[in-house]
Amino acid sequence: MSNLNHYYFYDQNGDRDILIGKLNCHERLLYLFLKNTKNFVLNMPLTFLSDICYYLSLTTDKNVNLSLTYNYDPMSEQIVITDYKTGKGEKQLSKIITLLKAGEYVAIQPYGKRIPFEDDFIGYDASQVGDGGHMYMAVGYENNCLFLVIDDHEADMTTGLLSKCKDNDSIKIVGIDCLRPSFEIYLNYMTFSLSDNMESISKKECFNEFLQISIKDFERKCEGNNDVYYGKQALGKLIELCDDNDFYFTIQQSVGGSGFNVQDLNPWVRSFDSIRKRRHILLYTLSNLEEISSKALTEVSSIINKDIEQWETAKNILIKRIIQKENVQGKMLKKYIENITQQEIQLFNMLKHM
Repeated sequence: MSNLNHYYFYDQNGDRDILIGKLNCHERLLYLFLKNTKNFVLNMPLTFLSDICYYLSLTTDKNVNLSLTYNYDPMSEQIVITDYKTGKGEKQLSKIITLLKAGEYVAIQPYGKRIPFEDDFIGYDASQVGDGGHMYMAVGYENNCLFLVIDDHEADMTTGLLSKCKDNDSIKIVGIDCLRPSFEIYLNYMTFSLSDNMESISKKECFNEFLQISIKDFERKCEGNNDVYYGKQALGKLIELCDDNDFYFTIQQSVGGSGFNVQDLNPWVRSFDSIRKRRHILLYTLSNLEEISSKALTEVSSIINKDIEQWETAKNILIKRIIQKENVQGKMLKKYIENITQQEIQLFNMLKHM
């Protein structure tokens, strides 16, 4: 099984991959595939650039949702073709095993509430609640076991159901028998292939197009009675709300869950963190573009790093208050949003002149 010898969460020197922690779940699956694909010559970070802007949505009950728009992905859809199949049971499992034996990468999506090493495990007889769920990259099959790419912190290793692959710390081995109850609800999977026109894609053109869309969204105005504010206007509206409101955030814990992750379960924290990660990807991309001069890179890197720091500070304040079950005082939060606004304006002004 050649896929067991590839690099996933680490590089050839055994150091932690600095990009993988900045990607969302779907992007990470694409990255795990691309990272080990022969002849993949494009700049990897550029693949995951998307609109770095965000919007503020006000609902009738005055809740506030700050999140990324995710409305544009300039390259990944052009580079990777994914094929998503729904199904369940032994017939679906047989298809997956056939693909793995052929050396394919297969992302599998079993029903998590019946998987003991998942955080939201309820029991082997848990009934279906909703669709979707976490996807695992499967890279091999042998002796009635699946070889899955799982980071140590992503699963409960104390169940004894997962064992580490001796030659690859990124891979965990799990017996299929303990997964079969989850397969009875559903077992979806996704395969990957490279686009035929991959070589013809211009990195510089895609980067410039990405920049123009992000800048346009940052300066976009709220239209009519639509309570959706973009970019700079969104931050201004949030500052206005902070003058008149305190915020209390609750954590909606999964029924039967063994724990909670504030970053995953609170939309504000999740959004602040996503915005921060997008700027890490932007910085990584700029560092790998030959067209950027060293002087320009130094200047924009300084601005991006300060911007990342402001988002990180605001995120950590929210996490602390949520864990302590305390209100987030609007006037206190306002100070952090004002600092973010200053850095964001500076960042987008710099991007205009790239």
